Amino acid sequence: MKRRLRETPVSQRNGKIACIDSKVESSEVKGLLAGVAVPETRCSYLEAETLYYWRDAWCLKHVVRYQIVLSQSEKVVGEAIYGVQTELTMGSKLAGPPEIKDHMDVTLLKEWGEAIGSSAHFASWCSTCTTKDYYPWSGYRTFAEGETVGKDPYRSVPVPAGGTETVDWDYTLSVKAPKFAALSPSWGAGWIKGRCDNKVAGNFGCIVPTATPTLGLDVAKDKAGALFVHRSMTENNQHWGLEGKGKPLTRLADADAAESNRDIICPDSWPRDQRVQDPSCDEFPFARTYQSGAQVGVKNGNECEQRTTVQVDDFLEVPPVDGNGLPVDEGDPDAPCVRATTPLKENSGVGGELGNFTKKMRLLDEDSYWVYVYDSSLS
Repeated sequence: MKRRLRETPVSQRNGKIACIDSKVESSEVKGLLAGVAVPETRCSYLEAETLYYWRDAWCLKHVVRYQIVLSQSEKVVGEAIYGVQTELTMGSKLAGPPEIKDHMDVTLLKEWGEAIGSSAHFASWCSTCTTKDYYPWSGYRTFAEGETVGKDPYRSVPVPAGGTETVDWDYTLSVKAPKFAALSPSWGAGWIKGRCDNKVAGNFGCIVPTATPTLGLDVAKDKAGALFVHRSMTENNQHWGLEGKGKPLTRLADADAAESNRDIICPDSWPRDQRVQDPSCDEFPFARTYQSGAQVGVKNGNECEQRTTVQVDDFLEVPPVDGNGLPVDEGDPDAPCVRATTPLKENSGVGGELGNFTKKMRLLDEDSYWVYVYDSSLS
């Protein structure tokens, strides 16, 4: 995701203009940033001028180019080029307002001509932090070429008990050359927002809600439980939760509604396949999603595609079955849901992974996520 600098004014003096040039070619940026000893962040190895974000952080490497130009000929007679790294790392706390680590560092990459002796002032603004404005240094300061100045403040975000709070950020680097007024390009506001809450895991924490996380399930660990999810996602035409083919799953936070979903798809009266050790009723999409069959109009689990667990020695599969419970080669790829008999331990293992994932990623009602099934024993 690329963003442009906001338009900034120019400063004029004696036939010369100081201005901000935001058109810095990527190859030039790479050259300027190469070899500069800046603090290592997630951004350090990523492309400049591109916003990167994850569920727990976002970062941006940005270049501000301050030029002095002759008014009539437009010849550049001086230049100061600053590189800025900003990275926000979301955190959680058992009690009290959550904290976000707001890393920022500024480097004078290059300076020549009439811009020599330039100075810079940096400001970080947070919409809902206890301290809205933060300055890594006071006033304007000069830099030696290649010098980096940085800070790692922790910013608290007050969150009401049981509530949520949206966080927005903005950065401003003000640059001025001797005898010229400062120019102050800003960036960040509205690009990517944070969300802090006290609704998940019994604590306070913050995430980047724009980032859709992925639940990983390991067949080597949860065996038939994980394989059942994989078969359901890949063999049904809706491809629930399968990135690149289907739509993400969305969390259903209402525990009573989720229990009702389970009762419809997996009623106690449904006969589990007794050939399976400690048989349990498994369903996909999960009962804790808005994609659950019961959420899309299914009135009885018999409307789902039916599957069971087949395990002989090292062979494991969760195939579709016919009306007599016997495995068949093909099921119903258009079914609104899938139901299977899987071992209770493996079914519960997937449920545990989902619960832990929900807490770690701070999934609230209607938050989206993908599912990825893998087999660590094959790597």
